[in-house]
Amino acid sequence: RSSYSPLVENTSKDNMAKNRRTRIVVIPNLDKFFAMLDSEGEI
Repeated sequence: RSSYSPLVENTSKDNMAKNRRTRIVVIPNLDKFFAMLDSEGEI
């Protein structure tokens, strides 16, 4: 995405470094999540 919407102009090395960014998406394992919720009631 940074190549399509840079934060600043890519006119210097410092600006290019500012435009380098990574998007991290965390997707939970829903089966484990629901199993954990179910097991909380069991003691």
